[in-house]
Amino acid sequence: MTVFIIIGLYFVGLLLIGYFSSKKNKNAEDFFVSGRSLNKWTAANTMAATAIGSGTTIGVCTMAYEAGVAGSWILIGYSLGFVLIALLIGKKIYRLDALTLTDVIGSHYNSTVRNLTTLLVLISYVGIACAQFIALGNIMSVLLGIDFKVSVVICGIVVILYTTMGGLSALSKTDSYQLIINLIGIMVILPILGFKLTHGFTDIVATLPASHFSMGAYGTAATLGFFSWIIPQAFLSQELWVRIFACKDEKLAVQSTMIASVGIYLPYAVSVVSCGLIAATLIPGLSGDSVLPTLISRLGSPVIQGILLAGLIAAVMSCADSVLLVSSSNLVHDFYGNMLGKKVKNELAASRIGVVIIGVLGIFLALFAQSITSVMQTMATPFVGAIFPIVLAMFFWKKVTNKAAVITIIASLVMAVLMYIFKVSFFGLDPSFVTVVVCTVVLIVASLLTQKEKQEVK
Repeated sequence: MTVFIIIGLYFVGLLLIGYFSSKKNKNAEDFFVSGRSLNKWTAANTMAATAIGSGTTIGVCTMAYEAGVAGSWILIGYSLGFVLIALLIGKKIYRLDALTLTDVIGSHYNSTVRNLTTLLVLISYVGIACAQFIALGNIMSVLLGIDFKVSVVICGIVVILYTTMGGLSALSKTDSYQLIINLIGIMVILPILGFKLTHGFTDIVATLPASHFSMGAYGTAATLGFFSWIIPQAFLSQELWVRIFACKDEKLAVQSTMIASVGIYLPYAVSVVSCGLIAATLIPGLSGDSVLPTLISRLGSPVIQGILLAGLIAAVMSCADSVLLVSSSNLVHDFYGNMLGKKVKNELAASRIGVVIIGVLGIFLALFAQSITSVMQTMATPFVGAIFPIVLAMFFWKKVTNKAAVITIIASLVMAVLMYIFKVSFFGLDPSFVTVVVCTVVLIVASLLTQKEKQEVK
């Protein structure tokens, strides 16, 4: 009962923040980028919170449980993606005064490229939203004994409600609120309790195989796959880009990104991997995404378990709400407004409806999917494969053409579908890695072949 009360109070707190923040939203810009008013620390907190989601918490803990410290490659790759944004394009994208990633693409390429990007973004982000709801369902079902599908629906409704009410103004506050709870629970309390039972690393080293302490446990191909998927995914993270757009100025945008990556995200990564090793030592024989929830259920009093559970839910919800928000901007601003050419009479109301649509779709898909990482990776492959080289080219290669970008996006979609249907493997390399490499080559070759028909950059 104590655990239920703590989680109930946590949910109520989120909804209250959403309600009071809703009064600040006068238009779509307020809703999506908080009136471009975030300061350095608020921006850094919300960037870190949105980066810490189901994949980087539950997924990586499971990987560390199964393979050891090599599971940290995904977290390192995500952090590097943030650093690349800060160092390479942070100031450039801030100056574009955009609302979405598609706006940035549209500032350089023609409407065809922009529209295809919109479709890729929506496909990818529906997958990410689905993954967050799967994680929330697993957490609640393992720790509270609530049916998985019921858990997905309850948590999904809470996320939809406070996101719909408050937009980024609410998310910047709930993210800070959730980050504190998450860091206290998952980064501090859980490792301390776990190491107390394992006598530090003594039992861990004695119990686990030597391969658990090798960064090369997955092999070269798989490690390259992690980087090929997660660095571009982080680099193209709309949740992060939106927070860059929302900062007061470009200098703060870059500083906030670096603080979120190096100052918050990497230390958190160490704790998550440690929790995986602790669980492997104390609770062998687990499978799937239940590792971290099961570890929490075995440690501490009901009050401590409630705090830890709230921290775990916070990690996922802080990512889920951001995904719903940016997906809504894609649906309303990019798809309905620009791609279909429809005039939106009330953008604020339409944006809130967009959150509900994406949220309901994510919940529906989550009821039938099982693996967090596989859902995210499958739906992200065509997006990462095409958009990563296209974005880099628009900033750093003047010879890129619109036709080449279109060909690259089509090639990415075809490759992703064929590899998924026929389970094609290229020397054991991750599908995302293969897609990024092939699409980069396609973009370069196609651009060189279409130079005569190149359109001037806007």
